[in-house]
Parts: sequence; C-alpha cells; structure tokens
Amino acid sequence: MKFSISLPISVATLLVVTRAPAVRQPHLREASFSQGCITGADESANMLGFFRAIASSDLAENAHQRLIYKISKVERRQVKLVATNSVCAKAAVTINRDRGVPDSTSRSVILIKIDTIYIASDPAERAGEYGVSYRMNFRCDSILARFVE
Repeated sequence: MKFSISLPISVATLLVVTRAPAVRQPHLREASFSQGCITGADESANMLGFFRAIASSDLAENAHQRLIYKISKVERRQVKLVATNSVCAKAAVTINRDRGVPDSTSRSVILIKIDTIYIASDPAERAGEYGVSYRMNFRCDSILARFVE
C-alpha cells in the first residue's frame, strides 16, 4: 500500500465508502509477518509517514485529508505505530466482524494511533487496486469509517 503526501486535492484518490467491496488476498502476505501487528514492513513505514504528515502539517492538502479522516491536528510525536499484538489482534477481530468473517480468521494489521483514534489497514485486503483502511475508536472495538485509497 503506497501513500502519497504531496498530491493536489484534485488528484487525490481517497474515497470514503460505507462498504468497500474488499477481497482478502492472502498470497500478498509475507511469511515474516507475526500474528497481530505488522511493524517491520515498508507498508507500515509508509503509512506511519503518511499519517504523521497529514496529522501534523499546516499544508492545505493535509488539512483537507484530516477532514476526510476526521482526525485532529496533533504533534508529530502523537502519531505512533502500534506494536502491541493484543491491541492489533483486537483491531483485526473488529475488522473480521465488519467484513462478516469468523473472528478466528487470521489477519495481521498495520495500526496507527493518532491521539485517541486508530487507523487500521491489512495490506492483504484490497478493493480492486486500492487498499482499505478503517478508522476505529479508542478501544479498537468499533469501526467509525472505511476508506479506499
């Protein structure tokens, strides 16, 4: 999943959706991913950099993306990559329930904490050529919004 920071608003490909026609693609998952959190992959570094930029920058396009994701402007240090497997596992179960798959379905996620909310993404879940992200509450037990990017 690639994130772009400097796209003009008119070129942005971010779409807010109520039900993404997402499909799991387990063949994209690397064997080195642990159950729960994905922290050492390029996707996690890209996602962390993307959300740090939009959450802490004064640029107009980043302010626009904050509105789309409904996140507050925060200091860069308040945007963190979550590495606690129990928190990631809770987010994964919440996504599984939302997608209508059994809780026991294996899913590892990239989980970013921004102030009091979380943004979760499973790189193996795609909606066509786009990745799917979920905005979750502070307990990771409720999906507040879905995004295709």
